[in-house]
Amino acid sequence: MDGAVDGNTIRLRFDNDTDETPLLNVKGGEITGLLSGTEITLRRVK
Repeated sequence: MDGAVDGNTIRLRFDNDTDETPLLNVKGGEITGLLSGTEITLRRVK
């Protein structure tokens, strides 16, 4: 897997011959986006 960060956006690239490039957005302590067609939300826990 490879990826890039641009401002508040994370773009991932997989090494398994798929054209999927998930796009995740960072806002505060939360990352949201689509991964394999499923909406995900990651939250920072204090």
